[in-house]
Amino acid sequence: VPSQQRMQNEMKVQQQQQQSMLKQDLNNQTRSQQQHLQNQLQTNQQRAAQGGNLNPPQQVLPNNNGGMLRQTNP
Repeated sequence: VPSQQRMQNEMKVQQQQQQSMLKQDLNNQTRSQQQHLQNQLQTNQQRAAQGGNLNPPQQVLPNNNGGMLRQTNP
């Protein structure tokens, strides 16, 4: 039946488009994570080169609702 054949073809095309979009999303996500990790690595390398602490001490600050916030010193 031609109409059934056409419908199957449309579904195939739709599936391929969805797969392509998912691959693109995954690539973008991977690129973003890679960039983030490279930035972290670069920051740590700079700190190490300057003899700095890779895990700087955290300072506790009061916040408006009575709790405490942690602030990381650069």
